[in-house]
Amino acid sequence: SSARCIGFFFAWLLLTSAALQAQPLSCNSPLNHLAPGLGIIINQSPSAADIDAISDANVMSGISASMQTLLMSQSGTYSLFNSWNAACPSYSQSYQFAQNVGAKLSGSDPGNLNSLAILTVGSAIANSTSFGFNATVNGSAIATQLAVLATQPFIDRIATAIYDVNMLQATGPNNTYFRAIIGNATLGQTYQAYVSAAPYINQLVTEIQTSQPNATHKALLVTYKLQKMSMAAYSAVAALYTQNNLPVYAGVWNDLYSAAQFQQSPLLTQVTQQINQATSTSSLQSVGYGAYINRVTTTYGAGVQGFVSGPLGGLGLATGTAPNNVSRCTGVAGTQQC
Repeated sequence: SSARCIGFFFAWLLLTSAALQAQPLSCNSPLNHLAPGLGIIINQSPSAADIDAISDANVMSGISASMQTLLMSQSGTYSLFNSWNAACPSYSQSYQFAQNVGAKLSGSDPGNLNSLAILTVGSAIANSTSFGFNATVNGSAIATQLAVLATQPFIDRIATAIYDVNMLQATGPNNTYFRAIIGNATLGQTYQAYVSAAPYINQLVTEIQTSQPNATHKALLVTYKLQKMSMAAYSAVAALYTQNNLPVYAGVWNDLYSAAQFQQSPLLTQVTQQINQATSTSSLQSVGYGAYINRVTTTYGAGVQGFVSGPLGGLGLATGTAPNNVSRCTGVAGTQQC
């Protein structure tokens, strides 16, 4: 009967749901790769004013947080901060973000980024105050190496790659999305005419001469957008802006992240959280006459300890001193209370 069929269907649905909950999705499951932004209606023909109104304010304010995410998602640091899915990183948005940024880097930049990440975590450990972990690393050597690496030009290229990836989510009025105008030469020509008009240029010049907030960045953002849309349009406007003493984006942002920020242990909070992570094991020990006691061993920061002996040790930056991160206690059999 139809009622029996419906009953069988719901029984199958419940069993299937329970099975999915009981077993994690495989790394290759299509459910792990759903396309973002489904249901969004994107304006395919925005006006020049709409394009001009696309803001990078959220991108700029999020550079520091994005840099932290990137540093925690490198090959030398990922497992420390993402132990829950180290075997299947495609679950992680931070991993996907790091992959997208990494795809924009070339040459020695990816290797330098990984070294930078390891040193930044090492700096945080050296500045930590829990369980004696700061004594496990050579803080002075880490600070010296980090200071040198953080002043290299590749930092600007990494920050620019972060900016490029995050700008894909930038929007303007009337459902205008920056990612939808990239490579659109026709829109590039339209925007070129808009930002080449004398009133527009005069306004930019006035804002810069009167030191209006973000005036220089505004001019740079105009030429950044053009460079992403059409190199022909970009070149024409770049020449015009140069004639009017206006700044022109030249392919790399050089003011997004400073070397001083690396010296301030930007990952100290995250590393401290890992140090305070506790793992406990217990075992029953007979004391005779059928009585037992429960021995509990708690280790704090096991992942950080592994990082010190692994990536940092590989760079010769571990001191060999063990942290004071293990506690043992005895409680009543069958309990975890000590």
